[in-house]
Amino acid sequence: MVTLVASVSPTKVTLQLKWKYQFQFAGFIMAKEKGFYEELGLDVELREFNNSIHVSQELEEGKIDFAVGDSYIIAEVMMGKPLIGMMAVFQQSPFVLIGLSSDIQSLEDIRGKTISLDPNVNGIGIRAMLNSNHINHINVDQDFTLEKLISGEVDLYSGYLSNEPFVLKQLGLDTITFSPKDYGFDGYGDILYTTQKMLKENPEQVEKMYKASLRGWQYAYENPEETIEILYQKYNTLNKSKEALRYEAQTLQKLSGYGTNLGELTLPRIKSIAHIFSFMVQGKYNTNYLNDFIWQPKYPIRPLYTNDYQHKATEMIHQLTSLIEEKKVNTKLVALGLVSNTDMQNAIKYNDPSRINLKKISKDLLENSNFKNVWFQLITKDGISLKRSWTQKRGDSLLESRLDIRK
Repeated sequence: MVTLVASVSPTKVTLQLKWKYQFQFAGFIMAKEKGFYEELGLDVELREFNNSIHVSQELEEGKIDFAVGDSYIIAEVMMGKPLIGMMAVFQQSPFVLIGLSSDIQSLEDIRGKTISLDPNVNGIGIRAMLNSNHINHINVDQDFTLEKLISGEVDLYSGYLSNEPFVLKQLGLDTITFSPKDYGFDGYGDILYTTQKMLKENPEQVEKMYKASLRGWQYAYENPEETIEILYQKYNTLNKSKEALRYEAQTLQKLSGYGTNLGELTLPRIKSIAHIFSFMVQGKYNTNYLNDFIWQPKYPIRPLYTNDYQHKATEMIHQLTSLIEEKKVNTKLVALGLVSNTDMQNAIKYNDPSRINLKKISKDLLENSNFKNVWFQLITKDGISLKRSWTQKRGDSLLESRLDIRK
C-alpha cells in the first residue's frame, strides 16, 4: 500500500522594516531564522528600509502585507487611513535628544542652542518636550550623521538611545540624553501593523504573523548572544560590531516591556499619543477612527515568564498607569495651548478677565476632545482668583483653601 501525503506550500507574505537590519528588528529576524513563521505556514520576506516608497500606500495597494512603523501611523489613522495596529515592539520610544555632557547638564542649558532635529514624526515628542518647557532653540536639518555634533557645529542631535550614545562613547565622548517620556510625552516605539483589508480577507495570516513575531521577540531577549551572532553574521547591513549590537539589545530590552507587557497596545495610550499629534502637527484629525485601530488576537498568547496572577496584576497596573499618564499628558497639552492663547496672555498681562471667555474654552474642549466637564480658574501669583469659568465670583484669596498655591 502506498500512502500519499499532501504538502501545503507556505503562504508568502512581506514585512517592510522601517530601517536597516540591526537588533531593532531582532524578533522578526529570529522568528524567520528559528522557523517560527514556517511552523505556522508563513514564508516571510523581510525588506529593509527603502526611502523611495511610501509604506502605508504600498500596504493599501497590496504591494506589501505587513510593516513596522512608528507612532505616525496613529496620525495616519486619524486622517482616514484604514490601518490596524497589531503589536508594540517597544513600549517606550528609544528616540531621544543627545548632547555632549561637557557642554550641557540640564534641559535649561538647551535654551538658545542649535539642534539637529528629525523633521519627521520622530521629532514630535522632542518638540513637545521643548515647547512645553519654553525652551527656545535653533533647528537645523538633520543629515543623520554625528559629524556636526562631534565638531560642535550643532549642540544636540536627535537619535536612538540604543545607537548614538554607544558610538559617541567609543569615541571617548560622554553624553547626556533627554527623553520626552521624562517630561510627560510617552510614545510607543516601533509598531507592527497592517491594513483593515488584510485583516478582513486574511484574518488567519494576521493571527499567525502576530504569534510568530511575538515568539521571535521573546526568543531574541531570552537568547541575546545567539541572536547577536546571527545578526552579526547574516543581517549586518550597517556593519555593526558585536559590542554595538549587544549595547543595542540591552537598551531595547529595557524599553520593550519584556517580562511584563511585551507587544501590548492600549487605546488610552494610543489616544494620548494622538493628542500630542493634534496639538503639535496641523491637520484635520478624527480620533474616533482610533477605536478600531487596535487588533486583538483571537487566542492571546500568555507569556511563559509569569504566572496567571502576576500577569493579571501587571496588566491592571499598566492599564491604570496608562490612564494616569494619558490625563497628565492631556493636561499638559491643554496648558500649553492656553499659554499660547493671545486673549489669555492679554487677560493676565493687563489684569483684565473680560478679555478671555473661559466658558467657551470649556465648551470647545467638551466638543473636540476627551475632556469632559473641565472648569478653569485664573489665579494671580498672590493667590487671588481673577476669574472662574463656573461662577461670576472673583477677587477672593485662595491661600487658605489651596495648599498648592500657598507653597
